[in-house]
Amino acid sequence: MPGFLFEHLCVHRVSARTGIANNPSWSLMERLGMRREAHFRLSHTNLAGEWDDKYIYAILRSEWEISVR
Repeated sequence: MPGFLFEHLCVHRVSARTGIANNPSWSLMERLGMRREAHFRLSHTNLAGEWDDKYIYAILRSEWEISVR
């Protein structure tokens, strides 16, 4: 996904967020080379209506270009 955004849409930065319990989501972000920038505690409600934590991930175009060389 970041490759398409950087190469075809010429964006500068890609960011994403996920609940910390969503291991497949944040694991994929890490495999794509995105870095965890924040951990927000009890910042949103989950599907059960309970307060939950979330992670914020991001990668810059320049970081992506280095990782695909």
